[in-house]
Amino acid sequence: MKKLFALMICLMLACVCSCTALAAPDMLTVDELISFCDYLLDEALKEEPAAAEPYEEGGYVYDYGAFAIYTQESSLYSQLQGVAFSGLGELSDMRGVRNGDSLDALLAAYPLDNGQLSGTYDEATLYISGVLPGVVNTGRVVRTGSRVLVAEHDIYASEGERVEKCCVIYTLEDNAVVAVQILLDAQEMSLEEAQAEIDRVAALQEKDEYSAYRSETPEPLAREDLSFGEVDFLTATPDGMAALLGAAESDTWENDGDAYLRVMQWNGIQAVFAYDSARNLAGLDVLEVYSEELEGPRGLRVDDLMESVLGRFTREAETGVLYGDGVTAPYGRCDVYDGGAQAVYAAQTDEGTVLLTLGFVDGRLAEMTCARQ
Repeated sequence: MKKLFALMICLMLACVCSCTALAAPDMLTVDELISFCDYLLDEALKEEPAAAEPYEEGGYVYDYGAFAIYTQESSLYSQLQGVAFSGLGELSDMRGVRNGDSLDALLAAYPLDNGQLSGTYDEATLYISGVLPGVVNTGRVVRTGSRVLVAEHDIYASEGERVEKCCVIYTLEDNAVVAVQILLDAQEMSLEEAQAEIDRVAALQEKDEYSAYRSETPEPLAREDLSFGEVDFLTATPDGMAALLGAAESDTWENDGDAYLRVMQWNGIQAVFAYDSARNLAGLDVLEVYSEELEGPRGLRVDDLMESVLGRFTREAETGVLYGDGVTAPYGRCDVYDGGAQAVYAAQTDEGTVLLTLGFVDGRLAEMTCARQ
């Protein structure tokens, strides 16, 4: 009986720990920002004095290399306006975020009500909490498709008819944090002005024009993935691509035995359409992308890091056969050679097998080719 009781206690504790681990992060608070800024100010006071330089946004900045301090006047003892740090290092912010952390790690440090980052191609709302008058928290990202450039977390705190806005801004490259800036008094505004900003973030929250592919357990390449921007590989037409990309820079016909091929080229993009002997369109046969103009399946872009690319599909091995048998669709495989690598993903569709071939040079995606087998 004692052993059974002890086992039950252990199970209960394990359940509590699991629930705690899964608990969503709390909303950012002004006290968090102030405490972290005060911490860096204390660190600055331990360093050799740095010269105060006028800051373009107003006030002064003290650059200590690993971090910077913003003050209202040319004295570290004047009102603290914010802090910043950039470059790789050991310094982490009040949420444990440091330079070099991935976008996923950054998103995990804050509340997130929009796991697929649905919004527009240019931005998405992460969350909104609270109402004015009172305290309102908002989070949003600025991006170019699958690449997030900036993540901003704002706090609107009202006092009477005025609202103080403070924020933390993360700058990203290759979906990894490269700089952090905290502003304690980013802006003072009226209740109406603050509500207008919050309303814009709320309107963005309702948009579903673009979603980023995010999954902790990525699946094999499938029919629904076979899109390049607005170009669906299996239903694309020459007129449709011309409407999207403009007139082709080159448009030529080639005889292929009893059929024809139409080769259309744009900057960094080549599409090969198949036709029968009477020049009736059979479909897009091959699409090659060498530029960043078109996003590929699951938001792939030329110049993406190889690890990021491979992480968007099922991966049961580092290289070689990634999933399946490497011969019959669905499968994925990756072969590495000096200076580069090539990954091939095969998807079975109602129209037959489609191959997505990804070429890497120096650890970055250099080209994408989609073709009917």
